[in-house]
Amino acid sequence: MPKHAARQSAPRVFISHAAVDNILARKVRDLLRTNFDADVSTTEDLSAGEDWESRLRLELADSDYVVALLTPQSVRSTFVLHDLGAAWALGKPIISLITRRDVLNTIPISVDESQMIELKDVDNPAMSDELARRFSQIIGPQPVH
Repeated sequence: MPKHAARQSAPRVFISHAAVDNILARKVRDLLRTNFDADVSTTEDLSAGEDWESRLRLELADSDYVVALLTPQSVRSTFVLHDLGAAWALGKPIISLITRRDVLNTIPISVDESQMIELKDVDNPAMSDELARRFSQIIGPQPVH
């Protein structure tokens, strides 16, 4: 979908993250749902009791965007790296949310600076507004309610 195009439906977003970052991923998920009416799923939604590999493939294939929550913990996760590789292979736009710039030196793919957002303090209302503004620049304007 072209940047800033009028959306006919809610964007589908998949958030890839390490289990240790579940709370942060939930906050990003809530922000996307609230501000963009996005249909958001995360790796936390996958259950070990189901055929999670098939479900992961389906979630990635059906997503309009993949958000990579890149933290010092997640860049060491083989699962997050697999998610990024699959998203790249599917040609999905990858929005990188980084908590520290040095994590970029530890991942095996290049990050598109125009689709990178530095995440400092998601609990700070000013940071939440900035995060929503940056997402809006990348995925297009917020829908009118």
